[in-house]
Amino acid sequence: MPAPVFTSIFALSIQQQIKGYAQRNGGEVLQGYWKFFVSSFAVGTKTRRYTPLTWEQGDYQEILEVAQPGEDIAMNDDDAAHVGFRQWKHLAPLLLKPLTVGPVAVTYHGKEIVIAAGFHAVRIHPGVEAMIFVVSLDQYHAMTAKSYPGRNPNKRKSERIRSFVWPSTFIVPGSAAAVEPDKEHMINIFAAVVCQDRAILITDSTRLVQLHVMSRPTMWSAHDLDVESPHWCDLWK
Repeated sequence: MPAPVFTSIFALSIQQQIKGYAQRNGGEVLQGYWKFFVSSFAVGTKTRRYTPLTWEQGDYQEILEVAQPGEDIAMNDDDAAHVGFRQWKHLAPLLLKPLTVGPVAVTYHGKEIVIAAGFHAVRIHPGVEAMIFVVSLDQYHAMTAKSYPGRNPNKRKSERIRSFVWPSTFIVPGSAAAVEPDKEHMINIFAAVVCQDRAILITDSTRLVQLHVMSRPTMWSAHDLDVESPHWCDLWK
């Protein structure tokens, strides 16, 4: 299936989540915040650097999102350790504090998709096998509470590039994964939009997905992601 078809399906699925939530909750808007899992990203090699997560800060100021006393970002230990690496230090404002909740909006163009929440819109280039899943909030917290070494034959890289356990409840009967019921299946989660009662997960088994964060000092809205918006061209630069 061509990449543009994938992105249109993902965008439609998220739009249905947004509309469905409003219908079930008396018009209340689906809101969420971004959470990034840097320990899942590939890091490249000494001779060939790979940059899967980039940030366009624009006029955004860190002071817009100040953690309140006692507010916990609930970062797992492996992600916390990765923030200290040189590759991720400049992204610390996105990783070390809770990001602000805002309306969830989505759009797509060609083979890329943009999802916005709060002060941050993320352009997603799906690479080869990126997928977007929606899970309940309880499932999300259970899945991301602990990461495990990835399946890399190099033990050092395996420890550094992590994965999460894919719950057996998501295994489709008759699928290849179901043939090995006792085997622990893993999933690579790179980011999530955490909402009132669900989470939108950005995943990729090949770790080739690329995320570009576009931040600004005002909340993103669905209008900003419309093709008639003055921001439209900037989304795809």
